[in-house]
Amino acid sequence: MEQAEEITKRDTLDGHRAYAHIYTLQNKLDLAVKEMVEAVRQDPSSAKAHYLLGNALLARQDWKGSLREYETALSLDAAYMPAYFRIGQHAAQSESNIAHGEEAIRKYLGYRPTGDEPGLASAWYWLGMIQERQGKKGDARQS
Repeated sequence: MEQAEEITKRDTLDGHRAYAHIYTLQNKLDLAVKEMVEAVRQDPSSAKAHYLLGNALLARQDWKGSLREYETALSLDAAYMPAYFRIGQHAAQSESNIAHGEEAIRKYLGYRPTGDEPGLASAWYWLGMIQERQGKKGDARQS
């Protein structure tokens, strides 16, 4: 918590992210969401803030809310690639919006992630899960 406080002094969004991560690890998902709601309130035009709020909502299995935040992130910045990854993950986990999820995760697979963005191995995993949900067992195994 002390480190999260220090991070907040340097970068507000990263501070909210650090607190949300701590709360998620403690299984205090409502507090994690609250942190990220505050981040969005402070900077509603930040695609990253909406994306991170989507992640907090996804952890809570708030399917409608998380998808809304990922779509908002992309409406603010269509090139914010991590949102495409999460739309794919969302589709696999929620078993909804499968075609949209597959399209999004395939778009992410054509991208080279940097820094703290989700890795391509995880993207292949979620594509496999989507394909399994579609009954494409061979494709799922290959992914």
